[in-house]
Amino acid sequence: MIHRRAGPVSKGRRQPSLGGTKPAGSVRFRATKSRSGHVLARIVAMVREAQSSKAPAQRLADIAGKYLVM
Repeated sequence: MIHRRAGPVSKGRRQPSLGGTKPAGSVRFRATKSRSGHVLARIVAMVREAQSSKAPAQRLADIAGKYLVM
């Protein structure tokens, strides 16, 4: 098992960095990968989809509610 050192890691010019990298001084970054490939982006997409659709039980309750209110 390889143990990684906890703490800052020095990065040289043109070395890839991951999200959460804490630079010292001023730095210019270039995105090399799309946000859609990240786990967080997929979670956000799933939550948005879940919020925009109704569960089957909610649809049934809406239909029953129409008859009860009339």
